[in-house]
Amino acid sequence: MIVFLVLSVIHVLAFAWIWFHWVRIPEISIEQGGFDQRFSVIIPVRNEEGNIGNLLFQIDTQNYPKDQFEVIVVDDHSEDGTAEVVKRLIPEVGYQLKYFEAVENKGKKAAITLGVAKASFEYIVTTDGDCRVSPDWLGSYASGYQKTGCSMLTGSVKMTGSGWLAAFQQVEFGCLIGMGAGALHSGNPSMCNGANLSYKKVAFENVQGYQGNDQIPSGDDEFLLQKVYGQFPGKISFLRSPENIVFTPSKLTIGELINQRVRWSGKWKYHKSWFVKWTAIYVFFDFLFLLTALLLAGSGFFDWRWVGLIAGIRWLIDLGYILSVGRFFSISAMKSTGVSLGLQIIYPVFVSFLGIASIFGKYSWKGRRY
Repeated sequence: MIVFLVLSVIHVLAFAWIWFHWVRIPEISIEQGGFDQRFSVIIPVRNEEGNIGNLLFQIDTQNYPKDQFEVIVVDDHSEDGTAEVVKRLIPEVGYQLKYFEAVENKGKKAAITLGVAKASFEYIVTTDGDCRVSPDWLGSYASGYQKTGCSMLTGSVKMTGSGWLAAFQQVEFGCLIGMGAGALHSGNPSMCNGANLSYKKVAFENVQGYQGNDQIPSGDDEFLLQKVYGQFPGKISFLRSPENIVFTPSKLTIGELINQRVRWSGKWKYHKSWFVKWTAIYVFFDFLFLLTALLLAGSGFFDWRWVGLIAGIRWLIDLGYILSVGRFFSISAMKSTGVSLGLQIIYPVFVSFLGIASIFGKYSWKGRRY
């Protein structure tokens, strides 16, 4: 009971700390015209025949000068008609569209590395082949660089879909984005998402890209974040702008969701940052002891009134943070509140399982087994 109480006090303080930093991040408004930034948008793809065309057409609607950005699609050994779709669109879009095949090496990091090498412009933006972007996506990045002078900007990603599973992912993933943003604002970079990330090409080159972690399948975003922060401290910022949000489809089944999260959580042990490592260890034990306390209270070994009180206080601080993040992502208060209640039941089991599976489990991604 004492351990559960101590972990819960840390939980409340940690969420209050993240919430404090999240609300202090200034929102970036988009300036109209006068942009000097030129962007190379890199899209690593594998088996995205059904999605890549929609994204490329959406990029064609950007409210940004067509001569100030290019799009580079790097094909990571697709086994479908991805290549044919991209090549067919090269003469149809109004911007410069390039297509390359990652012949020698496999994996997303190798594809991005090739894309950076082929980039003609000084600012890199990465996204995924199944994403959707707003017309002011690049304009938000240009405004962000103008106002911050940063070497890297991390962006927002929102899950889309319908049903309870999609709602769970939308709220929970939004909270993860907010946590990464808040931690970065506090000077403790931890996580970001490669589906919406930008950096100067010279910054990527100066830290030697993914060298040192290129054999780890995931982490094309977080490991690069850590390396750039180490060489350019104070030159990385979260781009808080509704126009910058990138949309990606939620997973359709629980199995797909678990597979995705095992892949994500499996990289914590490779981090060199002790902040990230200790955070991952704490989160695992925090929810493990919450689950244990709830089970023991239900069995009569713990006083359910004390366990309920502590769990209720935890939920209230969680809810305040979730509602704050939800407002930024245009998630209704009703959905945020409902999902937050469900998370109190599901998340202890979910996190405890992922903590074990990330060490011993296997996962598949884009037809490859790891």
